[in-house]
Amino acid sequence: MRFRKYFLFFIFFIGFMSMHQVAVSQANQGSRSSDAGSITDVLEMTSLDGAGYTPSFGMEIHNFDLLPKAKAVNNHWVRHNALLWSDYQPDNANQFIRDTDLEEDMVAVSQAGMELILIVRSAPTWAREYEWSACAPMAQEHIADFADFMHELVAFYSQPPYNVTYYEVWNEPDGVLLEESAETWPYGCWGDESDDCFGGGYYAEMLKGVYPAIKSANPNAQVVLGGLLLACDPRQPGESGYCPAEDDEWWGWQLDQARFFEGVLRGNENVPEGGGKYFDYVNYHGFTYYEEDMSVIQMEQNVAYWSANGGQVAGKLDYLRYIMFEYGIMKPVILSEVTILDHLETENIAGFQAAKADYVVWLYTRNLAKDIKATTWYHLDGPGWYQGGLLDANQEPTPSYEAFKVLTTALDGAIYQRDLNLETGMVGFEFTRDTKRVWVLFSEDNNQHTINLPDYFIRAYNLFGEAISPAQGQISYKRPIYIEAHLQDPAQIFTDVDSSYWAFDAINNLYSMGITNGCNIDPLQFCPEADVTRAEMAKFLLTAINGQGFTPEVDVSQGTSFSDVKGDHWAAGWIEQLYQDQLTDGCSQDPLEFCPDALVSRAEMAKFLLMAMNADNPDYEPTQAVQYVFNDVKPNYWAIAWIEQLYNEGVTQGCDINPLKFCPSESVTRAEMAVFLIRGFASE
Repeated sequence: MRFRKYFLFFIFFIGFMSMHQVAVSQANQGSRSSDAGSITDVLEMTSLDGAGYTPSFGMEIHNFDLLPKAKAVNNHWVRHNALLWSDYQPDNANQFIRDTDLEEDMVAVSQAGMELILIVRSAPTWAREYEWSACAPMAQEHIADFADFMHELVAFYSQPPYNVTYYEVWNEPDGVLLEESAETWPYGCWGDESDDCFGGGYYAEMLKGVYPAIKSANPNAQVVLGGLLLACDPRQPGESGYCPAEDDEWWGWQLDQARFFEGVLRGNENVPEGGGKYFDYVNYHGFTYYEEDMSVIQMEQNVAYWSANGGQVAGKLDYLRYIMFEYGIMKPVILSEVTILDHLETENIAGFQAAKADYVVWLYTRNLAKDIKATTWYHLDGPGWYQGGLLDANQEPTPSYEAFKVLTTALDGAIYQRDLNLETGMVGFEFTRDTKRVWVLFSEDNNQHTINLPDYFIRAYNLFGEAISPAQGQISYKRPIYIEAHLQDPAQIFTDVDSSYWAFDAINNLYSMGITNGCNIDPLQFCPEADVTRAEMAKFLLTAINGQGFTPEVDVSQGTSFSDVKGDHWAAGWIEQLYQDQLTDGCSQDPLEFCPDALVSRAEMAKFLLMAMNADNPDYEPTQAVQYVFNDVKPNYWAIAWIEQLYNEGVTQGCDINPLKFCPSESVTRAEMAVFLIRGFASE
C-alpha cells in the first residue's frame, strides 16, 4: 500500500479540485419534461405530522447554543460529528469514559424534538491498523472490540434522556489514508490504494461485526453508512462528466476511490455475501460551488466528474441507486453534507448570499422529489466553510436561513406528486398537503419566466414568504417561488370568505365543527377582519372545548361574578362558565371585572388558548424553558412563557419572520382566531 502524506490530496477529496473544474457552458442546458395574515403563519395553518411521516429538513450543528435557531426554522435532523471511540476507550476495551459535554448536546436535541444523527469515529491508538492515523480503520483483530463498544454505546444512548437512534459509522471513509492525522480531524481515511474498491470491502467487514451488536442493543437503532465523498462517477471512466481514465497519470487512482461503495456491497473474502445487509441507510456528501451569472441548478449540475448524470447531488444519487440495483438491494438515502461554497471568495457577497438562499429552496425541494430521506445542510453555524453556513459570522440569520424557514413551513408534511411539464428553462415540482397542492418553481437557465396560474389558485409567494400578486392570470419569476391552489373547487360557506382568502380552510373547518355560526345569518357571513372581543373569545373557547351544541350550564339570572357583566348580557352565560371552569381571572380584581367588550391582544390570546387546550388542569402553567424566540417579546414580558409555549406547541410561528416577531400587543381578528383554534384543538 502506498500512503499519501500531503494534505493537498485530502483537500481534493472533499471537493477542492471540483472548485476549479466547473463546466460553465450554459448553452448545453437541456429542457425538463402568519397569524396576522402573514404568509408564514398562513402556510403553517395546514402543517401536519401525519402517521409515519418524518420531515427531511436537517442541518449539521457545531455550537449547540444555536439550537434554538434551528428550532425556530422547523428543523428536524441534527447531524453531529463528535463521538470519538478514542476518547471513550483511550487505553483499553474495558473503559467507557463518557463525554458529558456531548451528552448535554444529545439531551438538548431530544428535548427540542429533533432527531440526532451521531457520528462515531476515531479508533484509539491500541486498536488502530496504523498507529499514526486516527482517521484510519481499526485493525482486523479489534473489529470485535469496536462491536462491543458500539453495543454498550447504543444500549446507553438509545435510552432517555438521550434518545439517540441514528448512528453514523465514521465520516467519509472513502477518503485517502492520511499519515499523522490527529484525533480532532473529522474525516475518515479507510482508502486502500492496493484494492480496486479502495477498501470498501474491509469497511463491509467492519459493518458485519458491528451491525448485529448495535441491533442487539436496540433493534430500532439505525446504522448509517459513513458519509461518502464519491469523488467522481466511475461508470464511464475517461468520458466527459465521469471519472478520469484509469491510466491517467495524476488522477487515475480516483476510479478505485469512487468504487468504495461498490466494494461495501461486494464485500471481501470475510463477507462473501456482501455488506448490503449490514447497514440501514446509504449516506453521501455533495457540495456546490458559486459561479456568477448562473442559476443554482446550473452550478450544481456542472461540477466536473458528475456533470454527465445530474451533478453533485442528483448525479451521485443516481449512481448510488444504480449500484444498489446492480447488487439487488435498495436502501433509503441520506445527503448529510451539502451547501454552496464561495470557494473563489467573490466580491459580490450579496450575489453569493442570494444564490445560497435560492439553493436552499432548490436543494430541499428537489431532494423531497427524489425521496432523499434526510438532507442536512453543512452547517447552521456561521460563517461556515467558504461562507456556506446558514448564519453569518455573528451567528445572525443570512437570507438562506430565512428561506429555510419559509421552505419548511411550506413543505412540511407535503407529499411529492410529480415533476411539472414546463417550458424549456423552467423546472417545477408539485406537492399536495391536505386539500391543497403546492407548486415550487425555479428558473433553470437564470432567465425571467412566466407561468399561468393553476385552477383554483389561492396564493403565491417568494422564497422569503412575501406575497406575489398575479397579473392577468399569470406570474413572472426568476428566483424560486411557491404557488398554492385547491385540489378542487371548494365549497364557499360564508359569503364574505371566498376560496382565495388566506384563512378559508380554517374558517370553514370552524363552521363544520360547530364552533362558529358566523357574525350574520342572512346572508351568512363570518366578518373575518373584525377584531375579537373578550366576550366572543369566551364563546369561541368553550365551544371548542365542549363541542358542537354546547350551552353554558350556569345560572346568570341574578347576574355574574363580574361587576361589569350583567345577567342580560348576550355572553353572560359564556363568561360566567369560563370563570367557573377556572379558565379566566377577569381583567381586573378589585372590583372583579371581565371587560367583555375589550379587544383580545395576541398575548392575551396565547394565555386564553393554552388554558383552554389544558382545560382539564386548572392549575396549568407553561413548562417550556424561556428561549427568547421572538425579537419583540422581552424576557420580562408578562406573557413570555405563554407565548413561547404556544410557539413550542406549533400553534403560532409569529407575525413576521425577519426578524421573528409575535406582535403581542396587536389585537386578534376573527380569521386569526379561527386559525389558532384549528391549530390548537386539531393537535389535541
